[in-house]
Amino acid sequence: MAEQVVPSVEPNEMNWLSRVFNIIFEPRKVFESLKQKPKWFVPFIVVCILGIGFYYFAYPIIMMEQIHRIDANEKYTDAQKESMKQYMGRTEHPPIIQFAFQPLGVGIIFLALSGVLFFVFNVLLGGDSTFKRVLSVVSHSYMIAIPTAIVKYPLVFIKKTVDVPTSLALLLSVDMKDSFMYRFLDGFDVFTLWQVVVLSLGMSVMYKFSFKKSLVPICSMWVLLILIGSWIAGALGGLGGF
Repeated sequence: MAEQVVPSVEPNEMNWLSRVFNIIFEPRKVFESLKQKPKWFVPFIVVCILGIGFYYFAYPIIMMEQIHRIDANEKYTDAQKESMKQYMGRTEHPPIIQFAFQPLGVGIIFLALSGVLFFVFNVLLGGDSTFKRVLSVVSHSYMIAIPTAIVKYPLVFIKKTVDVPTSLALLLSVDMKDSFMYRFLDGFDVFTLWQVVVLSLGMSVMYKFSFKKSLVPICSMWVLLILIGSWIAGALGGLGGF
């Protein structure tokens, strides 16, 4: 009697709305679908819209905080401070040309992070997947920007400051804001951690790795980026700032 062959069942393809919703509640199903047909464009558009919208409406708050930093910076003369403040206070909303930098920046981040992860998982860890699949994982992991916006954006407008930490920095006093330790702990944001977990899950699906094998290198890169970012912010006198 011939052995019966049971065909493998591929996951149903999700439409863009299902992916947006399920990346938050059932990310594994999203990545199983993306493994068959990788996609990245919708997350790119969503992240750009969230970034542009926030920058447009929070622009007066951002400029006011920049002005406060200028006033507190002893490197500038009073005349230089006044000149910079006059230039920054010319408009209540950013120039239209600045919005072009948002898609460019998001695209660079998506491609750069995908390139690094593709190298680490294909070359260093001996996995086998495509760049497009990795790009689809990276782009969809950034959809955590949606719950981030739901929680953080209202707080920004209520408190009139873009500094609304949801990180380990809450354990420290606000007086330590300019310290290395504050900047370092601020990197361990709950929403960024959520994104790291989703990203690791997606890579484990694409490469058929265990979740732990994917989580360890991604967490290591995350901590390294926090260290570098904290050091750079300190070197720039607190004016700089995953």
